[in-house]
Amino acid sequence: MGVSLLALGSAVWDPAPVVWIAVMLMALGSDLRGRAEGRLLAESFGTTYTACLERTRRFLPGIY
Repeated sequence: MGVSLLALGSAVWDPAPVVWIAVMLMALGSDLRGRAEGRLLAESFGTTYTACLERTRRFLPGIY
């Protein structure tokens, strides 16, 4: 999450198209990694993890 925020800050500071493309690719990579980790956690912890998913969000509390 910290690296994604750093990339977003860099894009705001230097709004070149290539920087914004890099930010979008980093966000996509973070989402894909989070989904893969979620599958592994669901396999490892089963219903305990799925119950936790119903109460919490992946990256942004209350949003996503």
